[in-house]
Parts: sequence; structure tokens; C-alpha cells
Amino acid sequence: GLMYGSVTQPTALGSGGGGTYVLARIDYGGFGGGAIKLNASNVIINGNISANGGNYVFTFGAGGSGGSIFIVADTITGSGSIESSGGIGHTSYAGGGSGGRISLDFATNTFTGIINTSGGVGGSYSPFLQDARSGTVYFSNKSNFTVKADIAFAPVNYSFDILNITNNAT
Repeated sequence: GLMYGSVTQPTALGSGGGGTYVLARIDYGGFGGGAIKLNASNVIINGNISANGGNYVFTFGAGGSGGSIFIVADTITGSGSIESSGGIGHTSYAGGGSGGRISLDFATNTFTGIINTSGGVGGSYSPFLQDARSGTVYFSNKSNFTVKADIAFAPVNYSFDILNITNNAT
């Protein structure tokens, strides 16, 4: 489907994955990811903040799309993870869910963890059942950032003073 929601101030929920009614059985897709907004002076992330879409439930179910994570803080620090990834579609018969949106609005960033908006893996039975696309990541302050996993930036111009890419990230 088409992208929706704000890139810079995301609050939209992820969409549930498609399902079918086959042979008097309903095959459910995965649930859509939630919406999280944190607004604090200092945000320390040493665990996992997640708005991931759910994986397929039955044979013909598709993965749900990731939701939204919007963090507003003077300082973001820690080494945990921030994730809004799409769910996995059935390995043969359904597509994966797309990644969601993550926006970080900060003055100072020393966060060294993982930020992930990857799309879910889709089925292999048909060329139309592809892996889903990654979501978006937006940074209000682009002075220093480290990328440790695959990342897709929002479609705006970025100028980083320092951009570190590690762990075979793309």
C-alpha cells in the first residue's frame, strides 16, 4: 500500500496484514504496530522500544506494518534498540509488512544502539510476494550519528558532521 503518516512527527498506527478466507477457514495477517511518543528532558534507552508489526498468523496471512515511534528529548543516550519493523508474511503465500516510522527530535545524541525500520520477509511462491520495504527514520539534529543496522532515511536532505556505519549496515 501507500505510505501514510508524518515523517517528522509520526503518530499513526501500523496496518494489519492481509488475510484470506480459504476452504471455510480464515487466515489472519499479523497485527499492525502501535504508536509510541516519549517527551522528556533525558531519554536513556538501554532496553527495547518497539512498535513492530506482527508476523502472519495462518497459512495465507501477510505481515503487519510497523507503527510509529516519536521521541522528543534534550538528550538521547543508551545502547538499546528502537524498532518499528514490519512483520513476516507466510513463507510461501503472503507478503511481508513494511517498516514503520521513527523520528528522533533531540539537541544532544549519544545513543549507540540499534534503530531498525526494516520491512518483513515475504513469501517465495510468486514474484508478487516480495520482501517489504523499510520504513523511515528522521533526525532533527544531524550532527553525529552511528548506524549499526539497515536504515532508510526520510526523503529530505541530510548533512552529518559524523556518520559511522558499522556491522555491515546499509
